[in-house]
Amino acid sequence: MPMLLPKNWRNPSKYCLLAAVIFISACSTRTTNVRPSFDKNRVECNIAARPSHRKTETAADSTAVQQADTTAAAAVAETEVSQQQQPEEQPTRISSRGGEFRRAAEKYLGVPYRFGGTTRRGFDCSGFVWRVFQDVGHTNFLRETSQAMFDRGTSVSQNSLREGDLVFFRDPKNRKKINHVGIYIDGNRFIHSSSSQGVVYTELSDNYWKKYFAGFRRLLP
Repeated sequence: MPMLLPKNWRNPSKYCLLAAVIFISACSTRTTNVRPSFDKNRVECNIAARPSHRKTETAADSTAVQQADTTAAAAVAETEVSQQQQPEEQPTRISSRGGEFRRAAEKYLGVPYRFGGTTRRGFDCSGFVWRVFQDVGHTNFLRETSQAMFDRGTSVSQNSLREGDLVFFRDPKNRKKINHVGIYIDGNRFIHSSSSQGVVYTELSDNYWKKYFAGFRRLLP
């Protein structure tokens, strides 16, 4: 059967124009339907993701701040406990005059014993004490026997000793008599002119001198 064609088929320009219009309309409709949906979805994803991301960061920051505060508080508490546990500084039992007596007395270490002596050629015990006091600047200090120094001195305890105080010892043959004197320096030591060794340092704990120990006296204010 032969195909029937429109009467104006020989002039198809109208149909071409119509087809173009329909094609453009279809494309516009498809673009309109697709793009807004895609953009909307992307915006919604971003909106949905960003608050969640920020919320997570805020929570992490808050946790870090809390941990830092806790650590700082613990450190402060530990420091306070440590300070409380530390013993208080104890006062020094032995006070010093600044080393003036030590320096003056040590100049004569090794000088021999000499009865009645007051010079580098030799000292007896009281002559050595007198010379050291003179060298320190106490020019009014009397040249007298160890017994006289003991009698006029002020008694002091070992806990309150200070450099320059005097240490006295009794006569081995007569315990009522004082026959030896030395100068207390520090660390439980005294310096004196011994009849057997001359000017030397001796420990207060020395067994020989402990037997004849008579006491401590202070002759200076």
